[in-house]
Amino acid sequence: MDFRHYLNVLFNPKSIAVVGASEKAGSLGTTMWEHLTAGHGAANLFAINPKYKTLGSYKCYPTLSAVKQSLDLVVIVCPPEHYVKILTAALEEKVKAVLLCGGFPKTELTEDFYNKLDECKKAGMYIVGPQSLGYLYPPAALNVSFLPHMPMAGNIGLISQSPGLVHTIINIASSCKGGFSYVIDPGLEYSLTTADYIDLLAQDNQTQCIVLYVENFKDPRRMLSAIRLAAKNKPVILLKGGKSSLSGDIVINNNGRPQDHHDVIEKALKRSGALLLDSIYDLSYAIQAFSLRKAFFDGALYSIVNSKGLDTLVADTMGAYGIVPAVIPPEAAEVISTKFKVLFPFANPINVGVDASPKIISQILDFSLKQENCSGVLLAFVSNPLISPVEIAKAIAPIIKQASKPVITAWLGSHEIEPAIKYLLTNGILALEGIKNACLSVSLTEKFFNFRKSQSALSVPPQSLSDRNFAGARKIIQQAKKEDRNILYDEEAKRLLASIGFETTASLYAGSLGETIEASKALGFPVALKIRSDGILSKSDIGGVILGIRNEKELRNAYKALQTKAGENHIPEEDFAVTIQRTLSDAYARELKVGMRNTKQFGPVVYIGVGGLYGDLGFKEEFNFAPISKSDALQLLEAPSISKLLSAYKGFPEVNKELLCTALLRLSQAAVSIPALKSIEIDPLLVGPDSAIVLDAHAAIWDKPLRPSAKAEHLVFPTVLSKPAKKISGDFGELLLRQAQPADIEGFTNYITNLSESSMRLRFHGLSTTPEEIAARALTNDPDRSYTIILTEPSKTRPAVVGEATFSLLPNGKSAEFGISIADNYQRKGLSKFLMAALEEEALSRGLTELVGYVLKDNGGMSKMMQKRGYSQTEDETDPHINLFSLELPEEAAD
Repeated sequence: MDFRHYLNVLFNPKSIAVVGASEKAGSLGTTMWEHLTAGHGAANLFAINPKYKTLGSYKCYPTLSAVKQSLDLVVIVCPPEHYVKILTAALEEKVKAVLLCGGFPKTELTEDFYNKLDECKKAGMYIVGPQSLGYLYPPAALNVSFLPHMPMAGNIGLISQSPGLVHTIINIASSCKGGFSYVIDPGLEYSLTTADYIDLLAQDNQTQCIVLYVENFKDPRRMLSAIRLAAKNKPVILLKGGKSSLSGDIVINNNGRPQDHHDVIEKALKRSGALLLDSIYDLSYAIQAFSLRKAFFDGALYSIVNSKGLDTLVADTMGAYGIVPAVIPPEAAEVISTKFKVLFPFANPINVGVDASPKIISQILDFSLKQENCSGVLLAFVSNPLISPVEIAKAIAPIIKQASKPVITAWLGSHEIEPAIKYLLTNGILALEGIKNACLSVSLTEKFFNFRKSQSALSVPPQSLSDRNFAGARKIIQQAKKEDRNILYDEEAKRLLASIGFETTASLYAGSLGETIEASKALGFPVALKIRSDGILSKSDIGGVILGIRNEKELRNAYKALQTKAGENHIPEEDFAVTIQRTLSDAYARELKVGMRNTKQFGPVVYIGVGGLYGDLGFKEEFNFAPISKSDALQLLEAPSISKLLSAYKGFPEVNKELLCTALLRLSQAAVSIPALKSIEIDPLLVGPDSAIVLDAHAAIWDKPLRPSAKAEHLVFPTVLSKPAKKISGDFGELLLRQAQPADIEGFTNYITNLSESSMRLRFHGLSTTPEEIAARALTNDPDRSYTIILTEPSKTRPAVVGEATFSLLPNGKSAEFGISIADNYQRKGLSKFLMAALEEEALSRGLTELVGYVLKDNGGMSKMMQKRGYSQTEDETDPHINLFSLELPEEAAD
């Protein structure tokens, strides 16, 4: 069976036709045809151009239909006015993939052309571009691009949304001996997007490092999913264009869509494991760093320098990059002092002195690498007229090559250091010019391995999401929608918050001065007065809020002042109304601003910052993407920009952080559970040692549904939404079958721990891993790529898991691999059929066309059940002990 990636047809085509192939000097058709015919690819090539009978030794065909053979890939390099006709022919000939090359203005792409592209997409055709430079596949010497030279084959996968930067990045990587597995320009991404190509590289074994130049995110959720999948196993180095306000309009012009603020994009990328660079030249150092393929395990680094002053500079630069220097143990310091004559042996960096011989330097390096608390070594050298840099390089090279720990060398000087750098690079040793570049490389490797470690570790599961508390909030939003409003009144926003568990102050509505006076007396002075309008979200911005009103006289004056403000802001006199609110005061409370809002591309975020009187003074807000866990909420509270305000100081006690965490989690749940809620901001939230009270709030809604879809498409980071459990009954009694939640991780771990050795072998085929790791992987995987269900006993406290099943999407994008197990005391009771039926139902709903499972040949019970359910059986080509069972799902369901 073919489980290869769905884009394999682009890079291993059996046949390629070039529409517009030419022999005219300098034309795009000539360039593309020459590159393909000069390569060593195994594809059959067909030139398509009615102007020629032959092109060199190749026959030239007038049309695609004239070829009379099936075509995997059609490359179109003719003018755009011919696109519709050629794509129509490609559809008729059932072409699998098309590359639409660039070289013309976007304005030449017509509506008819895009309609035809939609038709091609619906037919299952893969489309690169339009306006793509093309792509290269160096391992097969396949150049389907306008790039003049084929780079060296290697393990770097490059995707660049800038055609012009592709050549530059290739040169940068080549200069440090980097080779490429793929080079891809996605073009305008009308069909295939950057997310598709990252997905390919993430699952490609020969690609060990991914380099991205990105300006826009056409499909943010899928792109971040692919980055996260890749970053679990290989570094994803990303250079983002369009960071500043100065480049924002340029990005929109280049890509036709606005982007989010850089802070939002950066947070999303980092959360997915991408390693962000500041400049294109940093790519050189990043690529070299990952050529080591060795981890800085705990970040505890030894550093060795050969000059006073250089030790200070190295320490400062390490600190700037967050690199932790190792503490030199006393016994090691004694050796460094007595044997190697270092004057300050406890220092790290270790200054060996400007007159240290290459032999001594290599001995100190060897000694440092053998220290138990050393996870790697940074060597930094200044040029010395007494000792040749290349002699130092030759002395340390054998030590570095034999070491199991990474070593990075940094060199300072001019032309005299070049031979040393060249010598080390030739020997596969990382050699960089400058301390900053070396520390950047160390920092990137640490971030990569720390991300991998965090993915494999058992972390605090996300907050379990419940839908039952949002009925009242939905009614409030639904009423506003009926009235064709996109902003909730202040009292509605507070009622919405109260419905999901917030403590709020009372607010009353008044349509006249008399009503205002009566309402204020009922609430009790002091009060605050605010204009009530469905067209103004922030009343403070227009002077529509008056605080601290102490008596009726002040109230009358305030009412008249707001009437004047209303007139200035074109609010009709007959529509003027106010909201009255009792003013609270707590001597120990802090005024905070908390809320949730939807970003342009990346879904809802939850945020916290300084509120009230000081909220507009530019204090930094801290945010994270919904849904957040309690640990995420605590991280927001521990951020430097907010933690001091929340802590005890000058007689003020610490605020109640538990209440603040609860507030942030409730806002996160609202963002997940009510897509129609565009934003809600509490400003201020009065938080003290014992309470958290909403003083003021405003909310906006938009044209989104009141309830989330099954897959919560409005979120950029997928989550598992709660669904009703299904009751099943039989010889086993009564059990509950439901989709697993991250909160099930403890029960799932206990279940795996209690499986017998035989059951573990039949389920996981001898996989060497812990129950905690199995549970974490099953319950924290991307739910867009996998699906896990469990069977539990119907307990109301801690229901025991008695069975599980899961499937994960395979690279072809159409098939999924499943696995299933039952607790030993529940086996042979017919439970497997319920789990398999649930997996098949979910696979159908996702449009998958095949379920496959690898079953040990001695697992007779599983094999028998698979045959009963109509699965076909074949022997696994890679393992004679395994049978492959597969079930083709109805294609009409996939459509």
